Amino acid sequence: MNSILLKFKNFGLFELLAILSAAYVVFMLAWTFKLINSKKINLKMNNIDLKNRTAIVTGAAQGFGLAISERLINSGAKVIMWDVDGETLKKSIKKINNPKLSFDSVLDVTKFDKVSKEIEKNIKEHKKIDIFINNAGIS
Repeated sequence: MNSILLKFKNFGLFELLAILSAAYVVFMLAWTFKLINSKKINLKMNNIDLKNRTAIVTGAAQGFGLAISERLINSGAKVIMWDVDGETLKKSIKKINNPKLSFDSVLDVTKFDKVSKEIEKNIKEHKKIDIFINNAGIS
C-alpha cells in the first residue's frame, strides 16, 4: 500500500482528480453494461403514434434525412422522400424497403415552382400533408 501512495506523491491534485474521474467513468460504464445485459434497462426509443399521418422529408436520401424518414416510418407514418440525388435516393428506398414509403421524388428544393407542383401532386394523392421536415441542405 505504501508503494502505491509513493507513486501518487509525484502527481498534483489535478492529475489525481483526473485519475479518479476516469476510474469513476469506467466503473459507471461497467455497471451500466451489466444492467443492460441483465435486461434491467430498456434502451428502446419512445414510439410516437403517427398512423394515418403523411410526412414529407427533404434531403431524405442520406444522413439525417434518411434517419428521420426511417424513424417516421417506424412510428407508422407514410413518408414521401425528396432529394436532389436520384441515385442515392433509389439506394435508400431499397434499403428501407417498406410499404409505408409511399412516394419518392427527385427534386431540387431551390426550385419553387417544382416544389409547389410536387406539393399539389402529393396533396391530391394523399389528401393531406401532416408533417413537413425541411432537412435539405442548400449550398
